[in-house]
Amino acid sequence: MAEPSFYELTVPARFENLALIGEFITSIARRAGFCDKGVFNLQLACDEACTNVMEHAYGEGEGLVRITCTLHPGSLEIQVHDTGKPFDPTSVPVPDLDAPLEEREVGGLGLHFMRSVMDDVRFDFDDSGNRLTMVKRLEVPTSEVAETSEACGWRMDARRSDWAEDVWVVEARGRIDAGLAPELEEQLRTLLSAGHSLLIVDFRRVSYISSSGLKALLVALRSARSQGGDLRLCGMNDRVFEVFTLSGFHKIFSIHPSEQEAAAAFHSSEAV
Repeated sequence: MAEPSFYELTVPARFENLALIGEFITSIARRAGFCDKGVFNLQLACDEACTNVMEHAYGEGEGLVRITCTLHPGSLEIQVHDTGKPFDPTSVPVPDLDAPLEEREVGGLGLHFMRSVMDDVRFDFDDSGNRLTMVKRLEVPTSEVAETSEACGWRMDARRSDWAEDVWVVEARGRIDAGLAPELEEQLRTLLSAGHSLLIVDFRRVSYISSSGLKALLVALRSARSQGGDLRLCGMNDRVFEVFTLSGFHKIFSIHPSEQEAAAAFHSSEAV
């Protein structure tokens, strides 16, 4: 039997390092032979775990987060270690994925995502700090080539839709994680404050979204509808759409294949 392989990354617990952590996990997952879906799910679980460390374990304080990957035959074990406040997983309620928009909580999705996409999730706390262990089994080894990714690039532009003069579009590219979700939320808030309540977020070049990104969209959707408008999404790839499915957000948001269809839906008889 082959010996396990070990890989480790230690970085300051800051949101700007989430993309670097994502690159690290992706490189190990590819080396292990995970397919695109498996790589995305591993990245999602680790991103949510590290975001929780940054937001809750350290809060406004400083600290390090250490990610250790152990590659076993047929599985990958990821450990996330910090020295901040301990986290009680039993204190997090199971999210109601069928709750309507007005009753939907904006938090609590991170642990749900981890447990949904990983085969084992365990928390341990001792004098050395807090340790989260997650295991993912390799279901189908693959030699597929990774698609070109824009994971580290980020751009966000707002423009009037080509298909409807009263509709505005936010074009995003790259990762919408905890570090960049506030920028998306601010961009949408600015448009809503200017009276543009019919909004589309174009996901064609978005490679990743975390629960923090979902929160930003949920806040904007509530605000748009309070103004008599709406927020629609378009152009998602399968991996990003899976995050919306895991969270139940595909039942809350109107998601369209293209900007043209999303813009037309605002003025159709089926528009919300």
